[in-house]
Amino acid sequence: MQAVQLRKWGDFGAVASYYHNWPSYSPALLKHLIAFVRAEKTTVVADIGAGTGTLTRMLQAHGLHGYAIEPDEKMRSAGIERCGTNSFEWTAGSAEDTGLPSKSIDWIVMGNAFHWIDSHRSLEEFRRVLRDRATVSLLWVLRDIRRDALLQEIESIIHDAAPNIRRTLDLVLKCMDSVEDCLMAAGFSDCYRLEMPHKEKMSASRFRDAWRTITDVPCQVGEKKWAEILNQIDALTLDEISIEMSMRTYAWTFRAL
Repeated sequence: MQAVQLRKWGDFGAVASYYHNWPSYSPALLKHLIAFVRAEKTTVVADIGAGTGTLTRMLQAHGLHGYAIEPDEKMRSAGIERCGTNSFEWTAGSAEDTGLPSKSIDWIVMGNAFHWIDSHRSLEEFRRVLRDRATVSLLWVLRDIRRDALLQEIESIIHDAAPNIRRTLDLVLKCMDSVEDCLMAAGFSDCYRLEMPHKEKMSASRFRDAWRTITDVPCQVGEKKWAEILNQIDALTLDEISIEMSMRTYAWTFRAL
């Protein structure tokens, strides 16, 4: 019997060409967050784990500038193509080793990334690169499954096809549950938490492509079975022109002492 070929868990390079289809963070939440940290044109921002630039582009739209740090070459290349390099300088690096100068950053942001990193090493690195009293914001944008019947149906398809697999969402929720204690223990203070729902309207074809950014399922079931699951998801929306996807953005912001 031929062994099932599996992707590596968290291999985002394999889905880089689809990643721009995934919904953005809540625009209203980001606007509140920018006001809270008093970010302005002189603020130097570091978007760490920038991926293909979803959060970077939103920061650009608010006139901000700085660095987009991304370790995966394919994701970084897609981000540069999507965002350009005029306001954010794209560099290879990680949360544990950003490559940024010490005391050079006013605001670190991480979108959908903190659960993947070594938090102890990364927070030491954050403290090194942040200026005094600078801020860190950790964001997640998640599917609001409880409030979206279509998302519930898709999750049922995945569960029926692969009932015993691990899901990245479980890892994220566990990380979110401990993030305040984690940063306070590392010497950060003044926790400010925001949560906002939003709906992102998209074409049905974009919705289908958004599911091709998922990495946790194919890395456990193999490409053949994942293709079968995607075919079932596609079939749900073949008669649709546009879809509103229910999302919820969460953010925790801390100040470096």
